[in-house]
Amino acid sequence: MGAPTRALTPEIDVLAKELAEVELRLEQLIEGLGEESWTRRPDPDGWSAAQCVDHLNVTLRRYLPAIEAAIRQGGREGPVASGPFPLGWLERWFVRQIEPPVGRRFKAPPSFQPEASPTPGRVEREFRDLRRRFRELLGVASGLDLLKLRVPSPVFSWFRISLHAAFAVMIAHDRRHLLQAERVTERFER
Repeated sequence: MGAPTRALTPEIDVLAKELAEVELRLEQLIEGLGEESWTRRPDPDGWSAAQCVDHLNVTLRRYLPAIEAAIRQGGREGPVASGPFPLGWLERWFVRQIEPPVGRRFKAPPSFQPEASPTPGRVEREFRDLRRRFRELLGVASGLDLLKLRVPSPVFSWFRISLHAAFAVMIAHDRRHLLQAERVTERFER
């Protein structure tokens, strides 16, 4: 899938800006952090900052194929639209459940668990590489009907959300676990 030559639709432009904020937030998190602060766990059941970011990588790596498939389908068959693409009430609720501040905690399914001891350098590189691909997909999706194209969950195949919601969920999920990583590192810097 190549990058589009058309201008970004308003929803894609907002998502791209939110993604840039997420990428900046990771840079700010790791700036000046030593490996010990990056890999130290708050307790035996808690994740280190590196594990929080690794979980984000695992999640996006699992979702990207479904997002790419929806975009390929839209590129072949349409539907093409310029928006607006408002999320329905259920999708808005779903995004709010993931978005910080965290009201409800969820246990990550086993296939979404981070490595026990991820290598910080690998985690950072993968985060950047996956978000670069995600940004490219945002651009390719611009002009497609973000509501009619559906993305199945890699966890529950019967659960499908719009392409717009899938993009929004991934960015909200990034914000959620970057906040968790920030809180973990703050505990050790006091």
